[in-house]
Amino acid sequence: MGAPVLDNFCSELAGALSTCLTRRIKRQEIESLSPSPKKRRQNPDSQQQTGRSNKVALVPEEDLLDIEDFVNQYKCSKQPVLIKNVISHWPAISKDSSNIWSISYFQKIAGYRTVPVEIGSRYTDDDWTQRLMTINEFIEKYVSDSETNKKGYLAQHNLFDQVTELKNDFYVPEYCYTGEEDSEDISTNIWLGPSGTISPLHTDPKHNCLCQVFGKKYVRLYAEDQSEYLAAFDSGILTNTSQLDIEESEEEIMKSFPNFSKAHGFECILDAGDILYIPPKCWHFVKSLSVSCSLSFWFQ
Repeated sequence: MGAPVLDNFCSELAGALSTCLTRRIKRQEIESLSPSPKKRRQNPDSQQQTGRSNKVALVPEEDLLDIEDFVNQYKCSKQPVLIKNVISHWPAISKDSSNIWSISYFQKIAGYRTVPVEIGSRYTDDDWTQRLMTINEFIEKYVSDSETNKKGYLAQHNLFDQVTELKNDFYVPEYCYTGEEDSEDISTNIWLGPSGTISPLHTDPKHNCLCQVFGKKYVRLYAEDQSEYLAAFDSGILTNTSQLDIEESEEEIMKSFPNFSKAHGFECILDAGDILYIPPKCWHFVKSLSVSCSLSFWFQ
């Protein structure tokens, strides 16, 4: 898990050892740890996922979006946009690829690698914590076991400097190259977990292309100019996070935070192959509707 030293010797050695260990496991044993497709939740209507306000519109959608239009229509105006089915050519997604990402694929490539896993429904809860464990242990305890009471989430982790074999399975979206920094400074993180994992309503300081590899997610967004209605924590390390529980009804939220009635937002369902552009300081709440894997690309 450490920083790359000696031409990334430690990572290469860990990858070789992982390959040797994986070869000793029968393929059917690996497959048996994958969640049954019958248990996956169907794509529900987004209004049923949260306390939807009547002041929430759908995120604008584009089927094709060139760089110039992305910059002029969305990035410069800090407007979110959902770009449909634009990364289906990734090896991690393409039906013609032998490297399609799935739970069993992560076990095969990186099952014995140690990662930090968030334990708890959301990071604002008092009992939220983090634990180091192998990807195999994470999947067995929190992804395959649908009866577990605790949520586990491999969230906001740069897995790809750690497990470099996965880097060839995706590409940095071209929209990220409209930034002010070199491509080496684009931050790439994975978000992998079971249905029901949540990122509370919060903001990030950079532009974000959130890419869905498999599964579905519900996303609610509010522009930066709606901040006064969203009750951010006023001190500590959570000043970029709202106190609102977006899953409650609007009526329940307004009992404690009456200004929420003035907030205007957006929402969407993020499907495999989609990119959701989230502007900097745009508030966003994310909930997995199934076993799900996303990549975020942060850029200036």
